[in-house]
Amino acid sequence: MQVQIVLARSFAAVLFFIITLSLPVACRDAAVAPSSTPVLPAPSPKAPSGPVDFKIIPARIPMSDGAKLAADIYLPQTEGVFPAILVQTPYDKSRFNPELVGAMKGEGDAFGFFETSSYAVVVVDWRGKFASKDAPPGGVGQNGLDGYDCVEWVARQPWCNGKVGTWGSSALGNVQYQTAARRPPHLTAIMPRVADYSNSYDKYYTGGVLRKEYLDAMALIGWGAFSRQAQAHPFDDGFYDRKDYINPGDVRLPMLLVGGWFDIHDLTRVFNDFMAYGNVLARKDFRLLIGPFTHEGVARDGLQGQLTFPGAGSFAREEQRKFFDRWLRGADDGAKNIPRITYYQTGKSEWRFSEVWPPSGVTPAPWYLQTGGGLKPSQPAESRPDMFVSNPKNPVPTVGGNNLNRWTLIAGPADQSKQVETHADVLIYTSEMLADDLTIAGDIEVKLYVSSDSDDTDVAVRLTDVYPDGRSMLVSDSIQRMSLLESFKTEQYLVLGQVYQVTIKAPAVAYTFLKGHKVRLIVTGSNYPRYALNTNTRQGLPKTATNLLYHDPEYPSALILPVMK
Repeated sequence: MQVQIVLARSFAAVLFFIITLSLPVACRDAAVAPSSTPVLPAPSPKAPSGPVDFKIIPARIPMSDGAKLAADIYLPQTEGVFPAILVQTPYDKSRFNPELVGAMKGEGDAFGFFETSSYAVVVVDWRGKFASKDAPPGGVGQNGLDGYDCVEWVARQPWCNGKVGTWGSSALGNVQYQTAARRPPHLTAIMPRVADYSNSYDKYYTGGVLRKEYLDAMALIGWGAFSRQAQAHPFDDGFYDRKDYINPGDVRLPMLLVGGWFDIHDLTRVFNDFMAYGNVLARKDFRLLIGPFTHEGVARDGLQGQLTFPGAGSFAREEQRKFFDRWLRGADDGAKNIPRITYYQTGKSEWRFSEVWPPSGVTPAPWYLQTGGGLKPSQPAESRPDMFVSNPKNPVPTVGGNNLNRWTLIAGPADQSKQVETHADVLIYTSEMLADDLTIAGDIEVKLYVSSDSDDTDVAVRLTDVYPDGRSMLVSDSIQRMSLLESFKTEQYLVLGQVYQVTIKAPAVAYTFLKGHKVRLIVTGSNYPRYALNTNTRQGLPKTATNLLYHDPEYPSALILPVMK
């Protein structure tokens, strides 16, 4: 019971930006290497302003329905009026006190992206939560309506200059979309971090397989009903179509999305959605910054999984500061002179930029699976298929990845060589040592040809970077349920011995495999508990599935990389 209580308390803090857990294996990302690709220069560190005299004022903000929401207002002691940054949280506003007090003393790295003597910060508990628990619940869209009321109340205060920005991660980012869609007149700019604007089937089911660790973690941090609903709808039955929070076209103000390559949300898709369907005027001031970050580690320095990326966090925080300084204080941040996407090229340790995603110049390049575990750009020769099993009683473990639960799992890049590649039910395909750097940027696709002796089975893939010292560091991973190859709306069970084309989409990356490294594809029947297990039978009774993976001229299984020329 004591262990359960400790774990529950840890999970309850998942979105509060606590210090990254130290892991036993740590290493430094590759040093910067010369490149002809335009690279955004890292700014010099902002000089700390020193301790700032400030005061904390409790408040109850009136809503249009008569409810009142509890807020803490952090104000500089200096005379004057200030732009305000509004944070709306379902996780207890008092949790932000150490972060904000530290920031105002010139410490910390979460809120340390702005000049604390020049901003007011207002942190509000959502209705029904913590100090706002007495506020009656509202209906659909209530958070957006409350956000509207909060923005306008803040703008009317004598200490505010009438300009309000919003900031926050995950649920605190999602509410920013909802608030902006209501178009409060004094909302000037928003900064959603590691947050999606909508729900969709593939947010909870990757390739038709339940994202178990994600929904389990959501339940433990207070979203149990949400988790149960998703698990009650294992098919794309229309339930998720009715759950979009907003229409991108309703957001009509400057926005900076901040994300990570190892986040649980795909912000490259969010960016492309807003570019395709967003308001024409808003698009000119719409930007994306995506770095080598996990969900909870966004814009932080230190470990991300089992790697560190020196300076990446401080750079991201500086870009956030410049964005708010531009829109809330009228400072010139030079953003009009750079493309709208700033992204981190992992492996090279470089910040780069692009106007579109994927960047211009990217070409899909197949790397074919070969006899004996090879991986080459050349077509495979005649060969026998390789066998792998999917045993729900002995699953291949999750080691790293785009995880939310980082207390019992690693979130971020992690070495697969010890726990995954030594598992009996694993196929491994590895390139020769690279003679030159191999740079990719975009979505990963794996096209495999598989048959099975069971009604159903899963095919899981992991792309890794094999270092000269033997580490096999995870770059991206994904999975596909074979009974849902044709449609996510209904199952179509497998025919014994029939060969199926299995196309697996993996999360987008910007990654450089350095000269002297190797590219590796790992194929398994599970990745647990990141993804739920398949019983491999239509009756639901666990059975070991024996699968064959083909790689020959008729069935040319391949890893398809978005190669940057």
